[in-house]
Amino acid sequence: MSAGLVAAAAATAAAGTALDLTWAVVLRVVQGLTAAAFAPAAFSYIAHHIAPQRRPIVLTCVTSGMLGAAVLMQIAAQAVAAGSGWRAVFLLSAALMALSLLLVRRTLRPTPRPDTGGGLLHAFAAMPRLLRRGRLVALYAATVTLMAAFVALYTAVAVAGPPGISGNPTAILALRASALPALVAVPLLAPLLSRLTAPKRLVLALGTAAVAVAAASVLGGHTILLAVALLLFVAVVAAAAPAVVETVNATAPHARGAAVALYACSMFIGASLGPQLAGVLTGQGFSTILRVAAAGLLLGAALAWPATRHQPTE
Repeated sequence: MSAGLVAAAAATAAAGTALDLTWAVVLRVVQGLTAAAFAPAAFSYIAHHIAPQRRPIVLTCVTSGMLGAAVLMQIAAQAVAAGSGWRAVFLLSAALMALSLLLVRRTLRPTPRPDTGGGLLHAFAAMPRLLRRGRLVALYAATVTLMAAFVALYTAVAVAGPPGISGNPTAILALRASALPALVAVPLLAPLLSRLTAPKRLVLALGTAAVAVAAASVLGGHTILLAVALLLFVAVVAAAAPAVVETVNATAPHARGAAVALYACSMFIGASLGPQLAGVLTGQGFSTILRVAAAGLLLGAALAWPATRHQPTE
C-alpha cells in the first residue's frame, strides 16, 4: 500500500504537469498502473489482520470508501477545475495521496512476509489457473458491469444531464451528492446484510441496482424521485462490492492474493469503461445511457447467479 501510494502520488502530480496530450495519456497509463496497486493490498491486509467475524463490515467500509471517493472526487474536481483549472485537480489529488500515505504508515500494522515462498511472483503464476475457472471469470465480468454502470451513471449526470436539471451546474452537483448518505448507511447495515450469503447478496444487489437504474431512466424530469432512485442504486452497489470480494475469497481460498488482485483489475476496467459508455451514448440522451447501464447490470446478475449454488473450493 505504501509503495503504491508513493508511486500513484508521483504519477498523478506528473500527469497534472503534462505539456501535451501524448504525454498526458502516457502519464495517465502510469497513474492507472500505480493506483491499481492499492486495492488488492488493502484487501490482503484485511485478510491478515481482521478477525473473520469482522471482515464483512470492514470490507463494506473499505469498498464504500472507494465508491464514495468516486462520487466525492467528481464533485471536488468540478469545483476545483472551475476555479483553478484541470491541472489543479491532479496536483490536489497527489497531495491527498501523500497525506493518506502518512495515515497508512502511522496506523496500519506491518504484515509479515509469508514463509511459504509465495509473494508477488507466486500470485502472478496463479492467475492463469484462476482465469480458467468459469465461475471466477463470471464474477470478474459481473464486477466489470457493476463498476461500469456506477461510473457511467455519474458521468451521464454531467455529460448528458437529466432533462429536469440539464444546464444547471448547481443542481447537477446536488444530484451527485444526494446519494452519499447511502455510502454511510450501508456499513452500518453490514451486520444485517451479512445474514445473507455473499453470492445471494451479490445477485440480489445487482438485480435491485438494475431496477433502480431503469426507474431513474424514466424519472429524469422529476428531480426528487430521480435522487431517490440514485440513492437506492448507490446503496445496493455499496452492498454488492464487498459481496464480490467475499465470494472471490471463498471460491479461491488458496490463491486469495491473486484472486483479489484480478477482482481489483476487473473493478478498474469497469470504472474505466463507464465514461466511455456514457461518452458514446451522449447523443442518445440521459435515459438511453441509463437503460444500457440497467441492461448491463442484469447481465451481471446473470453472470453472478452460478456462484449462489454450492461448489467445492479448490
